Amino acid sequence: VVPDAKLHKTLWSVFPAMCPIMNLYGPLHFLPREFMMLHAPYEAVRGCSADSSEIREAAAALVLKWDGSFKARADKLRLSALGWLAMADSELSPIIMEGYPRLDDTDDIVEGGNFTLASSLADIETASLYILHGVKIAHSASILLRGQLLTHKALGLEHDSGHISSMLSLIEVLKAVEKMLRVRRRSAVMALQRSALKMIASNILKIFEKVR
Repeated sequence: VVPDAKLHKTLWSVFPAMCPIMNLYGPLHFLPREFMMLHAPYEAVRGCSADSSEIREAAAALVLKWDGSFKARADKLRLSALGWLAMADSELSPIIMEGYPRLDDTDDIVEGGNFTLASSLADIETASLYILHGVKIAHSASILLRGQLLTHKALGLEHDSGHISSMLSLIEVLKAVEKMLRVRRRSAVMALQRSALKMIASNILKIFEKVR
């Protein structure tokens, strides 16, 4: 097998800037450059070789550089979570769900069906977007927190004492999002279920409109 020099050089230059350390599962991790030197060395490519100590020093320098923006990134996620919690508490509230329009027996079938179908789609979209946005915030907080803990542990770096409060705020974000989704899960499911039933009923009414 002939090694691909261009691919090897690209991977060697991209990994340090994008992901100096890759998390496999739990505490398991590896350094891509170190892995390449141990299992896929290609010394024929100029500038694509280094000792394990050099690789780890470069990775540590990059992690310490990222530490400078850690607090700002954590604060940004916390503000996003606070805004989402306020909106989700309102939009996924059982009171709001019960106030959605319903199809009564006195409604016109065609016009009422179209209105019900449109409102059902809007209900599903609204509930889905708020749930998805909350999951995305929690996922981002989890990646940031786990990355901070993993990189420092893997490279033997000490945590800045000023980052403890930021890490605690990320944990609070994860707990708050999980609690909100747990508390409002019944309302969210009811909204999706009711909207789906409205859509089905509307389509059935349209099909039997000619027979009627």
